[in-house]
Amino acid sequence: MESIKRVALAEVHRDEARRLIRSGAIVYVFVNPIENHGPHLPLNTDFMISDGLMERIHPVICQAMPEIPQTALIYPPLPLGSSPASGVGTVATSYLVLRKILRATARSLVGLEAKRVVFLTFHGGPLHNLAIESAVKILSANGVRALSPLNLILELMLDYKPGHFREAMLAIPNVADREMIDNSLGSDVHGGFFETSLMLSIKSDSVMQDRRNVPDCPAIKPDPAVMFASKAFHFFGAKRLAKEFAFIADAIGWMRLKPFPGYTGYPRLASREVGDIFVQDIVDRYVAALVTTFKGDREASLQFTRAPFRWLIALSLFGLLDSAEDFRP
Repeated sequence: MESIKRVALAEVHRDEARRLIRSGAIVYVFVNPIENHGPHLPLNTDFMISDGLMERIHPVICQAMPEIPQTALIYPPLPLGSSPASGVGTVATSYLVLRKILRATARSLVGLEAKRVVFLTFHGGPLHNLAIESAVKILSANGVRALSPLNLILELMLDYKPGHFREAMLAIPNVADREMIDNSLGSDVHGGFFETSLMLSIKSDSVMQDRRNVPDCPAIKPDPAVMFASKAFHFFGAKRLAKEFAFIADAIGWMRLKPFPGYTGYPRLASREVGDIFVQDIVDRYVAALVTTFKGDREASLQFTRAPFRWLIALSLFGLLDSAEDFRP
């Protein structure tokens, strides 16, 4: 794959940065924590995946919208993330601190007269993505067309049903493995089959060579109280909340595993062939959403801009209960 032309905005003078940004070129803001992804993936996995996706989506967007300059403008990457997986190497940032930094970043980009901004993260922490959304809102309120497309993947995980990734599943040769993966993919949220396959497609030399010896993640017992709430919401017809609470119940159960593995699912079964299919699917979704946003179809783009798990802001007392100290190894 041919590399795109990039300009690191931190490495040019102020007036040159403003000139480039005023041209309408897309500014990419990477927001990804340094985080434990198990023994087989690097600490910077989320950034590597985000960067690999940017390399693929940028030329397609520019081809679909020739008025956009070809040069990708790279804002200094922010190695920050709320609610990361615990473990050796993880660096956590509280929601309130992250939100403050991202909102300041958004205001800086408004001052530089940005026209198009993409926040790229592959960290699925709910408060993390709600913090990014708060920055997107500032940009949008100032006439900047901005989006964090990971929301599309989070929605896909919440609504996942076996068969959603049929083409990718057919690339798994063993039928029993294929069925096992297909039934568990919706909860394979961190360092498992899904992310390991993506890394094998995007940055294969960064994946541990003997990953096939990595044991499967132990069975997860969902948090009973949160799962009870999920069932109650389902009973009363609040199916969206039921899905979100069930997702959080699984996540809490995973984080309570002792010893904590740092990954979900079955990374030993990951493959580059499957990863290539996943990557293309994500690229297609991202490009469609970004082109819609950049063309100014505000009503259509609303479906992409809202991060899920909005109730967690109130439940965490507006971020006061999300302390970075909670994620120490």
